[in-house]
Amino acid sequence: MPSQITEIKIFLASPGDVKPERDIVEKVVTELNRTTAHPQNATIRLLRWETDTHPYFHVEGPQEAIYEQLEITDCDIFLCILWKRLGTPTKHAGSGTEDEFWKGYEAWKKNGQPKVMLYHCQAPYNLPSKEDRDQLNRLMDFLENDKFKSESWITPYKDANSFEDTIRPHLTQAVQKILKTLEEAKQPATVLAPPPVVKESTEPDINDRWNFPFSSEDWKIHTYDTLDKYYVELPEREAIAYFDGREPIWKESISPSISRREIVQDIKKKLIKTDATPPHIVLLQGLGGEGKSTALQQAVYEAVKEKRDLHILWHQDANSPLDTYIIEELADTEEEWIIASDDADIIMEYLQKAVIYIRMHSISNIRFLLATREVDWKLAGGKEFGWALYADLDPVFINKFTKAEARDIVEKWSAYGKAGLGNLTGEDFDTAAQNLLNKARTEMQEPGNSLLGAMLQTRKGVSLQAHLEQILARLEKTKTLKNLSLKRALAYICALHAYNVKILTPQILAHTLQCSEQDLYEKIILPLGNEVVAGTYILIRHTSIAETIKNILKDSYDFNQITRALLKSAHMLFQEKRLKEDNINDWHKLPKTVYFEKGDISMGVELATEAVETLLIHGKYYDPVAVTDLADMHEKSDHSDKAVKVFREYYSRTKVDRAYYYKWGVAEGKSKHRFLGIWLEGISLADGIYEQRGEDPQRVFISLSGLSTSLKFAHETTSNPKFLQACYASAKFGLRCNPDERASNHLRENLAYAISCGTASDTEPRLSTILDSISEAWSLRKKDLEQVEKFGRFPENLSLPLSLRFNWLAGKLRP
Repeated sequence: MPSQITEIKIFLASPGDVKPERDIVEKVVTELNRTTAHPQNATIRLLRWETDTHPYFHVEGPQEAIYEQLEITDCDIFLCILWKRLGTPTKHAGSGTEDEFWKGYEAWKKNGQPKVMLYHCQAPYNLPSKEDRDQLNRLMDFLENDKFKSESWITPYKDANSFEDTIRPHLTQAVQKILKTLEEAKQPATVLAPPPVVKESTEPDINDRWNFPFSSEDWKIHTYDTLDKYYVELPEREAIAYFDGREPIWKESISPSISRREIVQDIKKKLIKTDATPPHIVLLQGLGGEGKSTALQQAVYEAVKEKRDLHILWHQDANSPLDTYIIEELADTEEEWIIASDDADIIMEYLQKAVIYIRMHSISNIRFLLATREVDWKLAGGKEFGWALYADLDPVFINKFTKAEARDIVEKWSAYGKAGLGNLTGEDFDTAAQNLLNKARTEMQEPGNSLLGAMLQTRKGVSLQAHLEQILARLEKTKTLKNLSLKRALAYICALHAYNVKILTPQILAHTLQCSEQDLYEKIILPLGNEVVAGTYILIRHTSIAETIKNILKDSYDFNQITRALLKSAHMLFQEKRLKEDNINDWHKLPKTVYFEKGDISMGVELATEAVETLLIHGKYYDPVAVTDLADMHEKSDHSDKAVKVFREYYSRTKVDRAYYYKWGVAEGKSKHRFLGIWLEGISLADGIYEQRGEDPQRVFISLSGLSTSLKFAHETTSNPKFLQACYASAKFGLRCNPDERASNHLRENLAYAISCGTASDTEPRLSTILDSISEAWSLRKKDLEQVEKFGRFPENLSLPLSLRFNWLAGKLRP
């Protein structure tokens, strides 16, 4: 029988202006658990309102909702941190922090517990508004209380950077003293009845074992040891939040409190099979709200449980790229790796490059486990890429729901009594399971419905839409910043998440709503409670719920204008150098991914045009990615003339890269400017061309495919042998570059055309014939320069054919 675990509770109180310090406390507590508590069969639990409460509407206000879930008098340490704010006033005190402090103080006076620790930051500050000055005055009144002076409790510290050096020894001493006292008395402060026993590795952050040049905040390494600690029963609060539709985290998915669908074992078996050809990809697809995220995480755990030598590289931040150097780093190790991502559609471009790289370099220690909604996979180009050429793609669809699964879910609900079962309370398991199964089958027959909706309707007695309408009606009555309703605030949060776009940071939302990040957390995020998840990004609790909220609110709010406002804030923060280039890159994809590809062409073009004018490199150059995205939209909406005009007019002020030249050449060719197209596509392969997005391994065969097509059309219209010879050469070279399926088909067609026109199939291709064709096309360009009003004036400062060199291309074509 497992021994009992001593739990030491630390209550952390502070306003929102010391968030870095709050995170430092969590870091120190994690270290103390590893080095001090766990070796003595103890665990330290840090209680924070952000992670240990789910705010809801309470007649006495949000603070009372916190007290119903966190009991300060039961804690061993009360830790309070202050700087220049006291916080939002409550019904009973000057702020929630002040109220929490006096509860802790009175408990200490009465019982000698909790130990009270109060810290005050001495860093300089600005007070630009009256509200800021009022906050400081209230804080000073609080700190000047005679009780503080008599007890000498206030510990000053210089700033956030020095706080860790101050708090670490203090907390270490306090925890060691508590543990020593308990050992001497043989009486734990709080005894947790086993199970569960939280298994915690005594090793440092596993990412530190390898000196990988990427952050664990972007790509997190997991092993069996780091995941098995989550195989414990969930507290009721966390379980109910999951049952109500919160997107899962590892702690919830792995817990035995959560049902495992039958598909989890199927995924695991596919993932660890040994007869797959590298790179092996297991792709989990399905509709939103069907449990893909949970099944994905459970399958990862089951895989490492069976094969303990497996290492997982988990896509921690949905917007972090899968750069080629990550593949190189993993390939250089002796470990077996699974790259796992719940956002396969978001990293599609990087994924395609990765599998090509793996196949070309015969890398055998990397496989993939991916999940995505079917529609997102298709929109991202997943169905068009020639996977068969570069990977062993193993698709799995989550679309079957069985009676056994329904019964297992009901049994898991029943562990939490009425809170878990809801309207099913009192029914036998078989009847309850059949009700859930029937509701699931009904829901899945309706477009936009999901298993999540069926589970909510079964437990709560209302559909997902009706349930959310009730919540939105309550939020409409609650006014916050500048009379903004929480309902409208929720509309801003769901606007992008409804499209499965996860890029809305607290910084951008606060800028859009014209408030500080502290006020955003205290007056919007906290009152919204479980309806949102606030971390690096602010999201609705589940993508399917975001979609439903947006659908409910679409007649009340202009979501185009909401998105425009958010995008404008992102651009302004970038111009003010308060937003990193990596972050703004995610935002300038919005016009294409959210609007154009979803069918709102005019809005996509409008926002893309604004993005071009805003996103300047070094304050003076247009971003080539933004320009090509705008031109692509025109071209895909059958307006090649507008695409050509974009490329021509923006050229002189754009830091042009290879992709820009190539796509410009394609647009000219589609506008029947064949000779200009050949010239531009040739430039895209020449030496010394800027690489905005880094060297693209697909660029060579893509450009050669397009160039060979343009040369084919040029020969058809002129019968010029130079174009025929170059068509043959470019097609032959392109086929040597391991092209994807689409490019390979074009190249083979063009090669067959050249051979059918008399070129010998065994002729050795020469780069000189390509250069000759570019020079010939340039000499015939005059007619292509007409219709200036329609296509814009062609720039005069492009590289002339005689100046082009192809050493870069020659290097790519060497065996």
